[in-house]
Amino acid sequence: MYQIKRFHSFIWLSGGCFNDFYIHHIDHLAWMKNAWPIEAQALGGRHYKTSPAGIPYIDQNFDSYAVEYTFADGARMYLDGRCVTGCNDMYFSQVQGSKGIAIASKNSDCGLPSSTYKGQNPTSANQIWVSNVKPEERDPYVNEWNDLTDAIRNNKPYNEVKRGSKPA
Repeated sequence: MYQIKRFHSFIWLSGGCFNDFYIHHIDHLAWMKNAWPIEAQALGGRHYKTSPAGIPYIDQNFDSYAVEYTFADGARMYLDGRCVTGCNDMYFSQVQGSKGIAIASKNSDCGLPSSTYKGQNPTSANQIWVSNVKPEERDPYVNEWNDLTDAIRNNKPYNEVKRGSKPA
């Protein structure tokens, strides 16, 4: 019961924080590339966490992760993540190329606005484009739900298995 009540802490129940948080960035960046990585090299670290009362937390998560993903064409994707109390909170995705950079997710899994910049410095002077998404379309989870319910109500085919498991 201890583990079930604290399911995010145990790999066998939830996949841990890697599957809960980081997987979303891997998905949307791989979808942008329209390919899945063919190789990954990773490391992780852990320190023993204690409650404010000094009682040790018992779980299976690392506190920090770093993964270098390699695609078939040689492109690389880097993931760095940490779940450490007291550290600067950063949760975003950035795409870097030879001519500029893009902010795929400014904050959280799908945080708007997305934007592109000339060069490697994301300043307003270097901004080329910024997304402008209608307020009613800003939540990707609601968008997905709306697409599914529309398909059901209008007898349209709707199957995201291939897109959810492999790029189109």
